Amino acid sequence: MGLEADHGIAHCSPIEHTTDAMARAMFETNVFGPLRTSRAVLPSMRARQPAQEAPSISRAALSAQGSGLRPR
Repeated sequence: MGLEADHGIAHCSPIEHTTDAMARAMFETNVFGPLRTSRAVLPSMRARQPAQEAPSISRAALSAQGSGLRPR
């Protein structure tokens, strides 16, 4: 049994067009969302199968896929 959390949001525009509200929404979803999910699920996972968790990051996050970011 494992936990897979592969979700997030992105706002792709010049930094001067990113409002504080947009930045907070991204941070809430992309940082605090997985943190809250992990804290809620990991205790029961550990109780059933100790030492089975492994952190992961989405391939989309590593490649900036879908973000509109392209290498020059």
